[in-house]
Amino acid sequence: MTEFEQTVMKEFLAIKDAIGEVKKKLGEIDVKLDADYHVLHGNGKPGLVSEHSDLEKRVHKLEILNGVTAKVVVSICWIITTLIAIWGVIKSSH
Repeated sequence: MTEFEQTVMKEFLAIKDAIGEVKKKLGEIDVKLDADYHVLHGNGKPGLVSEHSDLEKRVHKLEILNGVTAKVVVSICWIITTLIAIWGVIKSSH
């Protein structure tokens, strides 16, 4: 085998080893991505994406409830103020 052929063979084997390392790393990445996918989307149970969506829905419901509660409090305050005003008018007329 000539020197050139030996050099080509060494380079070929180095490239082949590098490709083997890349395949190994890709396999590790694939395993990690699969695990991440199961965490995000669940593996027979709700995942983080589902839990986040549920939390958003709960926050929205609480915001609506907060708005309703504020309206009720304002209405009760208005009723109390009106009753005090009526009581003052009735008291001053007697």
